[in-house]
Amino acid sequence: RALFLALSRNESMLLVMDECHDYMTRWFCGHGPECRGDDPDLALDIAKRNILRDYLHVGVLEDLPNTVQLFRLRLPDFFMGDPRHTPDDADFPELHSQKTLSARNARRPAKTKSAPLSVHNLLRLFEANRRDLLLYYFILDLHRRRVKLCLRTNASHPAPRAQ
Repeated sequence: RALFLALSRNESMLLVMDECHDYMTRWFCGHGPECRGDDPDLALDIAKRNILRDYLHVGVLEDLPNTVQLFRLRLPDFFMGDPRHTPDDADFPELHSQKTLSARNARRPAKTKSAPLSVHNLLRLFEANRRDLLLYYFILDLHRRRVKLCLRTNASHPAPRAQ
């Protein structure tokens, strides 16, 4: 972390571009040479195929209540409890306890305000992660369809809408 902070904006941007591009796509694609090769669109196709074939469901954090409901419904032996129950803070006590929140806040360094990224760098980040965005919307679409099909309706926690 200290090394990263010592880098200039351009140097840190190059590091991010080299290390963090299409991270989610590479994760779901796997370790084969086609996942790290010269055809990132092939890696995206493989990632989509792997999600459909190898994963029961990929959760969506911004729709955590419905994600938890789907996991409870589809994995009842792992997630004990009534799938009709709407998740709340009691379902995640370790995330909401005062002790955990205090410890988490104590570990955070003081925030320093940095200048916003330039339009040029924002566009570079967008292009470097374009396949991750496409994969995210693919996952979000699957999530919405499963919420609609498996939960029928959950008006108190509607799934987020794509921008």
